[in-house]
Amino acid sequence: MNSILNEPNPETVSRHATGQRLFMITLTEADVKQIALDWLKTTGWSIVHGPDIAPDTPAAERASYDQVVLEQRLRDTIVLRQISDEVKMK
Repeated sequence: MNSILNEPNPETVSRHATGQRLFMITLTEADVKQIALDWLKTTGWSIVHGPDIAPDTPAAERASYDQVVLEQRLRDTIVLRQISDEVKMK
């Protein structure tokens, strides 16, 4: 399968009645995940591999997988943004 960012696979190209080329792009769950992660990186988010911060590991950032929000990361981000805003105001 061609990358979604490259020229589409010729087998997925068809023509509309007007003669315009139509493309059908197949996205897998992995494609959607990668697109989302890439976008998050461009907006300043840091991406961490789940098992690296999993519960019951030395670097655990949550008590269980039921804990969706990484609370300490959220707190740290809020504090850093508040500090940044205060510096900009001075």
